[in-house]
Amino acid sequence: MTVEIPAKFRGVDEYRAEWNAMIVGGFFLCIEFILWCAGEVRFALVAVAVGVVPILLAWFGTRYRCTVDPEGVTLTRYALFLPIRRRKLWLDVEPTVYWCWEEGELGVSFSTVDSAKETGPLGPKFCQTSQDAMVEELKSALSQARAATPRRARQVRCPDLDGQTDQLEIQRWNPMGCNLMARSHGVIDIGEMSFPTGSKFYFNTTHGEEQFRDPRREDKLCSVVCSDHMDLPNGLTIQPEARVRFLQGSEQYTVEEGFGEDIQLDNIWADGTTPVSFDLKGRATSYRLASPITIGGVLVPAGSLMSWLHKRVNGTCLHVILSEDVECGDEFYEADRLLSFRPRVAVLGLATRDLDSLVVATQY
Repeated sequence: MTVEIPAKFRGVDEYRAEWNAMIVGGFFLCIEFILWCAGEVRFALVAVAVGVVPILLAWFGTRYRCTVDPEGVTLTRYALFLPIRRRKLWLDVEPTVYWCWEEGELGVSFSTVDSAKETGPLGPKFCQTSQDAMVEELKSALSQARAATPRRARQVRCPDLDGQTDQLEIQRWNPMGCNLMARSHGVIDIGEMSFPTGSKFYFNTTHGEEQFRDPRREDKLCSVVCSDHMDLPNGLTIQPEARVRFLQGSEQYTVEEGFGEDIQLDNIWADGTTPVSFDLKGRATSYRLASPITIGGVLVPAGSLMSWLHKRVNGTCLHVILSEDVECGDEFYEADRLLSFRPRVAVLGLATRDLDSLVVATQY
């Protein structure tokens, strides 16, 4: 399918048009009901005839326009034929059918390359064929616009590295010119961690190496493979070839293949051969148990996944996914079920990891 660039898509924004028409129609229905109850039947009939016009305006005036060109994607929404919102997206968005659990397919939306956030439904709602056709045309237009986009210069642009990019040598990139891996020529500092010389820095691989990324975007640091032993902010030391993975949208990082043996975290023995997550303060946030422990009267078996959460209102919350079935008095907890533990007494903002003070709150 070939679409001319710039490609323009426009029409009734059916999902929002339906709501706007219902609101306007409901307003006139209330007026008609009041006139009817007042005995003004003639005026009620006039209100019915007059009300059709604003309902049609509400429907046909709720429109959208989507333009795809080498500069990006421009979305414009209209109400009563007047533009009310304009949004600019880069070329690495992905068009898809917007699906809602309660209502099914509602239209077409765009998801961004760095997150699952969507633009919300636009375009046809009531015809699946029209939705699929629009998605295919948008993909074709994006493909042509991307081909016309100039390749980026061979350099790393990453705010997480804070002016240290001159110490990196790019060694891998995908056919679209997107940086994938670079090796360091010196020590690189990220937060309170100092990655040794020769470490490998991986960029833009969250959604696969062949994922198109707009050349105007900055590089997103995904993980680092250490070339030598490295100390973490909490005093633990990880071994060579350990991978430190930075979690998107979160102030946490995960260490993979970093310890090779059991380690002690908050007086709890954790399995160091499996991934272990920490927050920026060095506190462990997620790990698997190396040996059974008792939490709130429940004997949690080895291999269970522990995840600590700290909430401003409810304080500490511990989520546990059991590795095997557990019996606790009259209660029976199945393997792979999630148990949520909370303090017996919730104190506003209190961060505690005292296992004796936790009790089972809910299970899923």
